[in-house]
Amino acid sequence: MARKIATIIWHLIVNDEIYEDKIGYKKGEIQKRKIVETEIFSVDERIKIISEIFAITEKGDEEST
Repeated sequence: MARKIATIIWHLIVNDEIYEDKIGYKKGEIQKRKIVETEIFSVDERIKIISEIFAITEKGDEEST
């Protein structure tokens, strides 16, 4: 599950997209959320962030076993 979430986050970051939650809205009614402040990360910084997410999730898995 954590890998799926990290993959979704990675896709959104790399493609500079905004997550759209369509659950709870009526059909055809899509509300986009604007990001007020955006930061530009290099590819290396993005890889580091994703690596840290995986390290945290792996640490959590080891502690729970």
